[in-house]
Amino acid sequence: MENMHDASHPAVIARLLHDHDLRPKKSAGQNFFCDAGLLDKMIRAAGVGQDESVLEIGPGLGALTQRLGLLAKRVVAVELDRDLLAPLTETVGELSNVEIVPADFLKLSDEDLLSHFEGAEVIRMVSNLPYCITTDAMQKLFMSKLPLASITALVQKEAAQRICAKPGEKQYGITAMMCAWYCDARILYDVPPECFFPRPGVTSAVIDIRFKAPRPQIACGDAFLWRVARGAIAMRRKTIINNLSSAGFAKDVALAVLEQVGIEPSIRAEVLSIEKLAELALALHANM
Repeated sequence: MENMHDASHPAVIARLLHDHDLRPKKSAGQNFFCDAGLLDKMIRAAGVGQDESVLEIGPGLGALTQRLGLLAKRVVAVELDRDLLAPLTETVGELSNVEIVPADFLKLSDEDLLSHFEGAEVIRMVSNLPYCITTDAMQKLFMSKLPLASITALVQKEAAQRICAKPGEKQYGITAMMCAWYCDARILYDVPPECFFPRPGVTSAVIDIRFKAPRPQIACGDAFLWRVARGAIAMRRKTIINNLSSAGFAKDVALAVLEQVGIEPSIRAEVLSIEKLAELALALHANM
């Protein structure tokens, strides 16, 4: 890609911002990736096939979008900031397989998104995710009914650690539980602040997440599983029995079920694997 057209090139970023009278919005987590080598490395890690479709959240000025458009069959780029639509159209407008959707990803239903992926059997999400929506976007993707095969995302390193955390680790919470239930995930490599404009005050990381096939199913339903998991871990300093009681489960029933599945009532839920919490959810559901 020629430097004069590459939206990851610092000079191109500066020109686009100048020409469209824009400044990066700190409140929206706008840090534009300006290291072409690491951007290409991320693209390779995503493993996008020529017959596959890609969802991109927060395309910004289009550096990643340009590259995805040259690889994938279809790219749907969802951008909330309407001020970025003009420069984004300038950088990717000639790619006929790229569709820019001016919308808030967090407010789009699965049906809304599917309408832009007609006939797609496999969708990969590849994004430099706006930092302010990372957790909400990830949870939405994990719960989505889209035919997602993978997520390759650039996020704050701290967020990457929360997503990939294991039971008993400080960062382990509901996002890590969801990730472990639906996917296999790993942190690929760190990305230093100097790879962005403007430079963020933190280190970032690229994570690679692969959805399990087939998707895990649970007899009590996903909604009930996550009700139990959220309830069990709601207050990290509370024991699991107290958390379940606070979440609306009858204490005598919860005590009996914890004994049934071999969980000590005095422990804290963050030491439990999602598989053990799923066992708990099934037993609670059977006793309701």
